[in-house]
Parts: sequence; C-alpha cells; structure tokens
Amino acid sequence: MLEDFEKTDAIFVIGQNPGTNSPRMMTSLRAASRRGVPIVAMNRYVNAHSSGLPPARPVEMVTFTSTRIASEYCQVRVGGDVAVLKA
Repeated sequence: MLEDFEKTDAIFVIGQNPGTNSPRMMTSLRAASRRGVPIVAMNRYVNAHSSGLPPARPVEMVTFTSTRIASEYCQVRVGGDVAVLKA
C-alpha cells in the first residue's frame, strides 16, 4: 500500500490521524507532499495533529512545531464523510 503513494495523483485521509495512528505512513505522505500531490484530510476532530497531519518527529515534538503535509483539511460532522465522498 505505501508503494501506491509514489504513483498516485491525490491522497485522501479519512477519519484518522496518521501522525499518531500510522507513523509508518508519514514518510510516504511527506514524500508525496513534497512532490506536489494534493493531500486532503477529513476528520471530525480537530487537534494539533489532525489539521496538518504533522509527523511525530522528535525535533518537532521538542520545539512544539510541525511540518504541514495536508494541503486541505475538512472537518465533517458525524456521518458527513459519506456525504462528502458522494459529492
């Protein structure tokens, strides 16, 4: 699956925060972001990690900074993700 990030034209992350839940995915997401691939994050919850999908790198954790990876963040209501996907 992670190899697919090297060939895709867009990435949608729905209902999760890869920075804390899927840290192995962050390297691939960061590389895709650097190539200009649009990354859209959809999540009900807004927190320091979800809006930009920042990686949990030690330097960033110590300095309270992050690298923005998602090009767009959509906060949806419960059940709203299905409506967004249908649209």
